Amino acid sequence: MSAEAPLLNHIAAMIAPLPADAPVVLPKAWVERLLSEGRRTEQVKIERQIDQLLKVKEVASRLRMSVSWVYRHARILPFVRYDSLRPRALRFSERGLQKYIDELEP
Repeated sequence: MSAEAPLLNHIAAMIAPLPADAPVVLPKAWVERLLSEGRRTEQVKIERQIDQLLKVKEVASRLRMSVSWVYRHARILPFVRYDSLRPRALRFSERGLQKYIDELEP
């Protein structure tokens, strides 16, 4: 059994009860760890659907707004996620942010 098998098993157990088209948000470190190693085709397909969690500075940069603006508007931004490991840390869905930006642009 490989060293990453427990991580893959943990992820599989977490997403098993979800609908097939449900978005999955995982810590960036997990995604990087999974993608850094060669995967079989079916695993790559799942991994490409994984959403990245962005930090406040990254979101501010992509929105071309200040960090304080992002904090002030976090409650109304539709792509905010709360980190289960650090409940006070704000994280943002990369896919949700991109969708938000696409909807803002004419």
